[in-house]
Amino acid sequence: MLVKPVLQLSSLLVLALASAASALVPGRTSPQTEHALSVSLSGPEYVRKIQDLKVVATITNTGSETLRILQDPNTILSDAPTEKFSVVTDERGEGEGLTFIGMRVLYSPKVAAQQHEYVTLGPGLSLQIEHDLSRIYDFSSSSVSGSGTYTIHPNTVDFRPGEKVSFPR
Repeated sequence: MLVKPVLQLSSLLVLALASAASALVPGRTSPQTEHALSVSLSGPEYVRKIQDLKVVATITNTGSETLRILQDPNTILSDAPTEKFSVVTDERGEGEGLTFIGMRVLYSPKVAAQQHEYVTLGPGLSLQIEHDLSRIYDFSSSSVSGSGTYTIHPNTVDFRPGEKVSFPR
């Protein structure tokens, strides 16, 4: 079996993370404060076993201030096996979606922020989160039965209470 993942990352994710970071830095009252985050996804060009299909999200604080960022389990900021990606069976992202086999998590960003459940990311520092897609999606459920090319991109996520950010396909 040979699998070729195609990773897609929308520029909206970078904007959403920057917006979330500025909203989640305790003690900040000035909306003029700018925070800069760089986000990238990486993974193998080809894998022979589905168990080797792991995607790494890297978030880097490119600004000059320390940021506190919530690690919502439903986003790429957490390694929990939740439905944070869309995985489809072709390079254009228009194919059949895979069956989700991970876990569903109810999460309150407001409660998490109140309980100080966040990661601190200093200027110039990066956070890498590995996502094992074989624990999240059933690759045998697709019409190509595991082998083939898959397009992978982040799903819609909540970064702040009452606000959703969508990733275009």
